[in-house]
Amino acid sequence: MHIPGREVAGRVDAVSAGVDPDLIGRRVVVHLGVAGGGYASEAVADVASLIELDDHVDPAQAVAMVGTGRTTLAILEVAQLTGADVVVVTAAAGGIGSLVVQEAKRLGATVVGLAGGEDKWLRWPRSVPTLRSTTPGRAGPTRCELGWASVG
Repeated sequence: MHIPGREVAGRVDAVSAGVDPDLIGRRVVVHLGVAGGGYASEAVADVASLIELDDHVDPAQAVAMVGTGRTTLAILEVAQLTGADVVVVTAAAGGIGSLVVQEAKRLGATVVGLAGGEDKWLRWPRSVPTLRSTTPGRAGPTRCELGWASVG
């Protein structure tokens, strides 16, 4: 039976022989790789892949950054955005989309975020221009250096 989930956070319950027993009880986050199993009540991971969490770090945010954060960093590395760029981000209220929006804004790029559903619009940062509907013939950016479409 396949158990989904690749990222988990929790406390170390046990360690195998040869592993520092001081890890027991520590808060950690880990990416389980292609094996998955993160939705199980317990998970097993290589000690080298554990990332220790400070007490103030929210485990849900840490889990989001393990997979989503790495993917976003790879996208941004390839994109090489600058302050002169225009970036259109679909699913901009989602995990990867919201991180792309934040970094593009930090770099000074013009960002247009697209998201569906009124609940997402209510949470949307007012500093990011949004496109709720399109009308043919309206003026807008003439070019776009990065268009990120996220489905999932």
